[in-house]
Amino acid sequence: MPLSSGAGSGSGVGVGVAVGVGLGVGVGVGVGVGELHASISAPSASTAVVIRNQLFILRTSQFPAPVASRLAAIDGNPVSACIVVSGVERTGRSFTGTMSASAAIPRAGAVIVAAGASTRMGGAGDKTLADLGGEPLIARTVAAFEECPAIEAVVVVAGEGNFDAIAGLRETKGWRKTAPPVLGGARRQDSVRIGLDALPPECEWVVVHDGARPFVTPRMIEDGLRAAAATGAAIAVVPAYDTVKRVAPDGRVVETLDRSELALVQTPQVFRRDVLERSHAEVTDNVTDDAAMAERIGVEVRTFDGARSNLKVTEAGDLIVARALLVGVGDGI
Repeated sequence: MPLSSGAGSGSGVGVGVAVGVGLGVGVGVGVGVGELHASISAPSASTAVVIRNQLFILRTSQFPAPVASRLAAIDGNPVSACIVVSGVERTGRSFTGTMSASAAIPRAGAVIVAAGASTRMGGAGDKTLADLGGEPLIARTVAAFEECPAIEAVVVVAGEGNFDAIAGLRETKGWRKTAPPVLGGARRQDSVRIGLDALPPECEWVVVHDGARPFVTPRMIEDGLRAAAATGAAIAVVPAYDTVKRVAPDGRVVETLDRSELALVQTPQVFRRDVLERSHAEVTDNVTDDAAMAERIGVEVRTFDGARSNLKVTEAGDLIVARALLVGVGDGI
């Protein structure tokens, strides 16, 4: 994708840029920005320019592209995407080159739902506070969002039984992005709505996640944000590998479903904030997830890759599996 620039105003050396951003959509950007000489795990002579929260790196063929998702800011300028410009030719205050862009990662807030009663744990206690590798399970869940550069604010929706413990974890763990917990509602969707209302208004995107899924990763969160950009909604899924049959109440097999058309849904689920707010305002009957509400109001829900390891601890046996996974879990396992 070609990129060209001309002289512009701004601090440092100004450039005015006209650039195509996104999936084949041309967007004109004509702002003056300053060139920033930054240390970003690359040769010190490289030049980085931040334009509307996107990092442009002017590079030669020898200059390795950094990992964009690990860059939160350059000299105080927020970065949500990395766009590498190669083959740069520069004359004075102008440059031309070829742009290769990672999809922009929008800034978002997260609602982590941890208000369930853990009734299926069979007396094993609150699943979100269960020991997992020497710390409460919920601490591992929150850590992924604390570490994700695209997440700016986190709200944990707690229940009466774990509220004080989660509030204490926030202090002892030093969570920077996570606000004090809020008390959930009677239904899961009520708890999501409460968490949504508690997010700062500047969070235009919302990531909803089950507190009892401790193996979510920052990469999965960012994959969801990219996938949701097209329609305003996206959910993590894994293929249905087992044979699935529809069974009548009396136990008779009614039909065998085509598993190539089926997927098992997980969280994180990602929504543009206005989509999620409208979904909760218009759909008031019981649903099993927020995506079902978005579907009801006519929003196209996209999918992105979840992971088999991204299990939800629901029963005591799931906790045994989670402890075994902890030994070798990684992205995509």
